[in-house]
Amino acid sequence: MKLRLKQIAKKIKEPWLPQEVAAVDGHHAYLCLFKGDFVMHKHPGDELFLCLDGEFEIETPDGTFVVKEGESFLVKKGIPHKTRARKKALLLMFERFGLQRQPVQPSGK
Repeated sequence: MKLRLKQIAKKIKEPWLPQEVAAVDGHHAYLCLFKGDFVMHKHPGDELFLCLDGEFEIETPDGTFVVKEGESFLVKKGIPHKTRARKKALLLMFERFGLQRQPVQPSGK
């Protein structure tokens, strides 16, 4: 099955609303537009981010990492993370079916 990611991406208007482009052996492959800040959260499974256009930052307990076009970042299960993009960024994300986001409260709250 051939996927035309650039054509699919043109239809995405709202950030932070992943659009499934394929189901692969028990995992979703999503295209998602990042712009601004997302909430700190974690998952009971791994999550992979592949930056297709632009760049984004991902904040984890180990620091804040800049991920540029053509680079990827793997978040292992249970690791709190927060993504942000100062300008629009297009990502391909991979996560297991049924993976739920668990909000993480800031320290001291």
